Amino acid sequence: MPRIQGSVAPSGFSYPLLAAGLCSALGKNAAATLAGMQGGLAGFTEHPRVDYHNGDGVVVANALPIGQSFPLQARVQKLALMALDEVLGQLATGAGPTSAYLAVPIMRGLSSQSLSIALAARLEEHGAKLIMVSPAGHAGFAVVLKRALADLTAKRCAVALVGAVHSCLDDENLQRLRDEERIHGPLNSWGMVPGEAAGILALGGSASPRAPASLIAVGLGKEPITIRSRATCQAKGMTEAMGAALAAMPAGLAVTDIWADLEGEPYRSKELGMANMRLAGRMIPDVEVHHPADCWGDVGTASGVLLCAAAADPPERYAEQTCGLVTLGSEDGTRAAILVQVHPLGPGRKALVSAGFEG
Repeated sequence: MPRIQGSVAPSGFSYPLLAAGLCSALGKNAAATLAGMQGGLAGFTEHPRVDYHNGDGVVVANALPIGQSFPLQARVQKLALMALDEVLGQLATGAGPTSAYLAVPIMRGLSSQSLSIALAARLEEHGAKLIMVSPAGHAGFAVVLKRALADLTAKRCAVALVGAVHSCLDDENLQRLRDEERIHGPLNSWGMVPGEAAGILALGGSASPRAPASLIAVGLGKEPITIRSRATCQAKGMTEAMGAALAAMPAGLAVTDIWADLEGEPYRSKELGMANMRLAGRMIPDVEVHHPADCWGDVGTASGVLLCAAAADPPERYAEQTCGLVTLGSEDGTRAAILVQVHPLGPGRKALVSAGFEG
């Protein structure tokens, strides 16, 4: 992959990544999750109770043990608190006013109010404040991220903890996805592998020489032809979202990597392909498209936060500044793109997998 020449520092706002907490089927922390993804590992197993109607268990990507002791509410809360504890353990004391923003899945049997109470209590122990918990789909992380960046820009907080959590491994939801023929299996080679994950990124409002990457912009769009429509998607919403994010890219830079929430269903890949062709001028000719759902499964609402962490630590890192683009699409038609600027490594700045985030 060629290097991007003539890179310059951003002229507008950028928000450095100060710390991260991740939990997925690949590992219980950020380093294990990212190392497993870069190594191409697949954290898949057969579900013990839900099968394909042929006796073979549905393949899932579980981060927590599957059992009656972990119903949906308990799973989501446990995942969120694991990610939160990891990121809080990395933040420097005296970092300044800290606010938290979390996207959660829209799912029967899940109470966002109960989750908010648990998170607020843990945050209060560290002097942080919970600002919003927003039920949403795949693009949910981008929605709460947009609010967090606005608060950082307005200096309503010094550090923003922005994250998302997801699990669709309750029996009822798995049976619904199976009956709709959306799960990958013996009779559906194009389906998803249901998963679960959580992640929280700590973002700063001022430059940090030690941050391995910075978030530059969030673009949102609305697709009128959704995955449940019979008509052919024209990728209008994804093009709008990607174009808005790319408009904020600093002069002299181009996108080298796209990190997409593709999970096996052809609708998503066709949509992204159309949008890429329309916006190819802001990317290098051989831009690489990554789809880590091959490793950690379809992590739904948590897709954005995991993909941003992956974009901040790409498999190939260059001597110049480069950009990665995260793309997300919810079933309700919400589309999102997040522009991530990757900084060259050097004294005091290390890759995530080898050393974790440093503030």
